[in-house]
Amino acid sequence: MPIDTWVASRQNDRRERKIARGDADLADRYGYALTLLQSNRATRTNALGEYRISGIPTGRYVIRVGPHKRRPSSGDTYTYFPAELNPDDAVPIEVSGQTPVEAVDFVIAETDTYRVSGTVIDAATGKAVRDTRVFLVPPKVSPDSIAAREVSSRDGDFEFRDVTPGAYRVFAVTRDSQNAMSGRIPIRVEDLDLRGLSLPVRKDFQVAGRLTLDDTTLSNRIDGSQPIVILSAGSRGTIDGSLHGFVPENGPDAVIPPLRAAVQPDGTFVFKGVRSWTYVADVLQSRLYVKAILSGEKDLLRDGEPVDLIDISDLNIVLGSDSGMLEGHAMAHAIVVVVPDEPSRGRRDIYRTAKADGSGRFSFPAVAPGSYKVFSWRGVDPGAWYFAEFLKQDETRAVPILIQPSVTTTVDVPVLSDNPHLR
Repeated sequence: MPIDTWVASRQNDRRERKIARGDADLADRYGYALTLLQSNRATRTNALGEYRISGIPTGRYVIRVGPHKRRPSSGDTYTYFPAELNPDDAVPIEVSGQTPVEAVDFVIAETDTYRVSGTVIDAATGKAVRDTRVFLVPPKVSPDSIAAREVSSRDGDFEFRDVTPGAYRVFAVTRDSQNAMSGRIPIRVEDLDLRGLSLPVRKDFQVAGRLTLDDTTLSNRIDGSQPIVILSAGSRGTIDGSLHGFVPENGPDAVIPPLRAAVQPDGTFVFKGVRSWTYVADVLQSRLYVKAILSGEKDLLRDGEPVDLIDISDLNIVLGSDSGMLEGHAMAHAIVVVVPDEPSRGRRDIYRTAKADGSGRFSFPAVAPGSYKVFSWRGVDPGAWYFAEFLKQDETRAVPILIQPSVTTTVDVPVLSDNPHLR
């Protein structure tokens, strides 16, 4: 039975909400509300579509509603308060002491959806490729994100139903690990079904290059006996991947597995098994950071976005040795996070996180030069600071800093929230 519109309205009990159902199937289709960022709590609705989340500690929350048993390949989607499909657009809810939270009302209207279908083909032969996994990937996340949808194809044909309008990437990878192939295409779903798409895949490839220091006189600082740089799937996604029960992005069993390469004495390396996706690079040795990724004269890191390595024949990863230091004082045992300003906010490799000691002291021995904001909380889920909406309301209260090359900066950081239940 179709759902035209349904609304969540307040009950009198403190911090409790109910969903007014539009038909008898609503409680099954939209079976729970889930709080994010500071409490991974979930509850099912009853037969009337009502739900209750009690005993919520003081803090900031993002609330979403979705089916009790969500299948990534289905048309079911999460809706974030108040009526957003993109979690970055959600409005956080503040819970403070015993004060009731008012007007947390979901308004969810029926949205036109479309089909996306096509065939996975071999880029070299043009023939359909059998036994593939195909992913419909929203912006800013990787195929391993919980936000992506997946279908399996035995003969190369694929179809996603009930796709909401927006921009996506369609990504395919073969199941044959001995002859792995992958590929992606960008699409935009507007007001028509997308049919007959051709998704070319090619064999996973290797990327050769060299590793250099910005100061060649310090070449002895590179320990070539251990991996120095790791490549992982580029994602500016939300913290969904860190919640209990979800497969985290860039894990060992990921669709886009992280890649490590041994660096030879002359600085050369080869990354093998590179897939047709975008990557970020991170340094595994202290006091060094990725300063540039060059292909010829072009710096692939200039816009702060993940790097596409397809058809890159000469890669030069330049490591910076001129990192600055940051030290200071915050509330005792608070989490202190150094967040880069745009356009580098997508570069998770240059975020820095530490816990202040019992006296409130903290120190970051290596921070890439640039402009940042320093945040501090007590009682925050790991990774919440990658969530754009989580940072938004604290942005003006964070401490702006400029990290200069090889200079120590000192700063005092006020705590932005103090949740004793989550220390």
